[in-house]
Amino acid sequence: MKRIHALLIALLIGVAALAGTYAATRTAHLGAAAQQQSAAVIKQRERQLARGEAALRKALAQSPAPAPAAARSAAATGAQRVVYVRPAPIVIHKRRAGGEYEAEGRDGGGND
Repeated sequence: MKRIHALLIALLIGVAALAGTYAATRTAHLGAAAQQQSAAVIKQRERQLARGEAALRKALAQSPAPAPAAARSAAATGAQRVVYVRPAPIVIHKRRAGGEYEAEGRDGGGND
């Protein structure tokens, strides 16, 4: 191998190593930023959920004693019940050579 070829290969490997190192550091940096951002998003969602929960508790306290949930849903939907019935199986019988009695012969002779 000529020296110029070896030099070019070494330079290409060096450039590839630098590009890989740069990409790895950028990825690690982006991962850290994403973790910080996700923590902030989680805190914001928790605050929203806490406000919603407080509003639901307030509405529950203000409403009169509600009927049980099962009774409300049955009355609202008309208590329709759905029962699934499987169809009868379709059986197809095909005669094939080598059946039950063909091995014994035509006379039906069995255990003599």
